[in-house]
Amino acid sequence: MIRPQTFYCFLLLLLHPTLGFSDPLIHEARAQAQGLTRSWFAQAQLNRSQDKVESVTFDRRPGEKHGILFLQTQQGTIQAFDSETGAVLWVNHVGSPNHPTTPIGVGPNHAAVLNGSYLYVFDRLTGKFILQRKMEEIPGGGPGVSKERAFVPCLNGVLEAISLNKKGPVNNNNAGGKENNGSAKVEQQRWKHMSFAPIMVQPLVTPRIGDKSEYVGWSNDYGEFYVASAFPMEALYFLPTRDRITAPPAYSPPKITANNNHLRPSGHFYLGSLNGYLYKIQETTGNVIWRFPAGEPILYTPLTVGDRIYVATEHGGLYCVMDDITGGSRLTDDANNTNIDSTGNNDQLIWHAKDISRVLAATPDRVFGLDDLGNVRILHSETGRNLGVLQTEDVSFSVVNQVNDRIYLVTDDGVVQCLHDRRYPKPHYYFSDDSSEKGKKPDEGDQSDPDFENRPEDVSDDQNSGDNPFENRDDSGPNDGEEEESDNPFE
Repeated sequence: MIRPQTFYCFLLLLLHPTLGFSDPLIHEARAQAQGLTRSWFAQAQLNRSQDKVESVTFDRRPGEKHGILFLQTQQGTIQAFDSETGAVLWVNHVGSPNHPTTPIGVGPNHAAVLNGSYLYVFDRLTGKFILQRKMEEIPGGGPGVSKERAFVPCLNGVLEAISLNKKGPVNNNNAGGKENNGSAKVEQQRWKHMSFAPIMVQPLVTPRIGDKSEYVGWSNDYGEFYVASAFPMEALYFLPTRDRITAPPAYSPPKITANNNHLRPSGHFYLGSLNGYLYKIQETTGNVIWRFPAGEPILYTPLTVGDRIYVATEHGGLYCVMDDITGGSRLTDDANNTNIDSTGNNDQLIWHAKDISRVLAATPDRVFGLDDLGNVRILHSETGRNLGVLQTEDVSFSVVNQVNDRIYLVTDDGVVQCLHDRRYPKPHYYFSDDSSEKGKKPDEGDQSDPDFENRPEDVSDDQNSGDNPFENRDDSGPNDGEEEESDNPFE
């Protein structure tokens, strides 16, 4: 016999399917108590009983009012949301739901994804199908996308570049194509480079700014970080970190004036490795400007905001590091009240906060991260002092927001939420579209805030070139910064 209490509980579950399960939405009152607000939420298009979200990508290009948030599901559904309103821009389904789908790669004009052994390319803004290409190698991760090419990492160590043009002559950079000979139909241009170990991390393509071309950076399972120019295709250098790299680097663009004069000669990569070091690498030359010893494996992409770099380690918490190491020691540890060694590279350390496993975003005076329990932790940007904790439920994915101060949280069943500091109703962007606009006052916050922007470096990028660990594979000795043919593994 069924007891009356059991019957009534069963009836309530039938009438209220969500009763007894945690609500994935963060309640507004709870968010406001921590100085935050939820600007929008949305439900991704997927079958909750059979599908789930596997990756989230946020991207914004110069000239766009807002960025675009891309979601990719296990069964090959890709969706694009307006990052500031939550409006669905487009939804597409690729390939077979039985084949693995990679994270989405986004370029200036295209979005690309791999399903099984096929590359699918869509228009970035509309989702219109552009082309489909079968891979010659087995993909190992999501593609990187430039204006003209998709860069696919492969399990055999090959980085394969595929032209995004449906038709066009095969130029001299093509390593495996055929000559045109006046034919109207041209074999798709491909370029390959062997990286000597499986490539599992999605390549990063840097933006084209001023007269600076695009560059692509990728890493293999040996912990070697490679960089090539995207057009023309030319491999430039590699950095051996001697341990695995599990996430793409962060990137800081160069500073260019209205007259196209460089205040800083190139952009920089910020690369974390399982060897416990964070590297600052000059984009065009490969010079290592500095390396910071975090002491624990670095699993995720760091966040660069102005003259600060935020990097989280596997067990050691969140480090706030000074980008310009000539600025003197600014050692504080108000977050933990512990003593820090002020010798060596620790002069870069501004503060350290325990129990933070991932950094999310930052405002001029606050930093947002995820703690070991998966809750959003709010820290003071100057001292690392804990300002509050926002409990989150069922959040499976978060974005390391390299674009603005918004916090994006996603559950595996497709609930997407955007949170932000209540004092900033409109987004503040870390980098402006045009550095010549730096002196102008932001329009109600809907432009780049000068407080977020990188400051011109007071020293040459060749400083500390003696710390450059580029060297030959036989480990015969470090590169002293001089250009020698034997030091270039691509020749």
